[in-house]
Amino acid sequence: MKKILILIGAATCVLSACCQGGSKELIFKNFKDSIGETDGKYVYSSVASIDFPVEGDKKLAKTVREWILTYSQGKLHGDNYQKYVSNVAKKIFDKPDSPKDAKGNYENSLEINLLCDTTKYLTLTSLVYHSAGTWYGAHKSVGATFRKSDGKIFGKEMIDSTKSLELKRLIVTHLPEALCIEDGKNVADCLNKDALEDADGALLIKLPGSFMPYIDGDGNVVVTYGLHEIASYDYGEVEVLIPKGEILPLLTDDGKMFY
Repeated sequence: MKKILILIGAATCVLSACCQGGSKELIFKNFKDSIGETDGKYVYSSVASIDFPVEGDKKLAKTVREWILTYSQGKLHGDNYQKYVSNVAKKIFDKPDSPKDAKGNYENSLEINLLCDTTKYLTLTSLVYHSAGTWYGAHKSVGATFRKSDGKIFGKEMIDSTKSLELKRLIVTHLPEALCIEDGKNVADCLNKDALEDADGALLIKLPGSFMPYIDGDGNVVVTYGLHEIASYDYGEVEVLIPKGEILPLLTDDGKMFY
């Protein structure tokens, strides 16, 4: 095997350092490692890139780090973030001795990024990509919003369980934009039949099997459906954005405290 690429680096720039109105502050830095080899025909590579909270409120930082470790499936020793990320890159590196039926390169990546940092909350997103010698790769993304006052995560329990019907209606309303459907086209024609529900003749869609909503920088709530969950592979993961003003009436009192 001919070694073609090894990159290790930690970003020195501060990704987030906002503290307004008495809110808790965290400072993030990016740590990255990538590995690559080739056998002359295919490239085998892995990339790990994680934004870690390195300074700031200890309790909040601990909660955020625990979430990062859960989704990157590793164990952090002290504050050696670079070593941790390097170990993740090694762990996800895939180099089969005898690739079978390969049509392309073997690529694996894991990215955990700070999406936004506001006065009351911050949000991280995690994206995992895997392509094992095929033309098409698979990816999975999740997000988590942390309330700065107490570290609570904005989970599905922050949405009033008695208002699930209203939530499904909002999802249907904003599906055309999420799927980039042109005006006049029937939304139902683009969806898997087993994802649909009928409520007195009205089109509804099931909630995600793994329902983990998060809040973006503008206060909108994002609901993510996985590959093939409600539509064909061509649509990829479907991220439905529900505007702040429309989701607020559906939140519990605890959920509204994120705003």
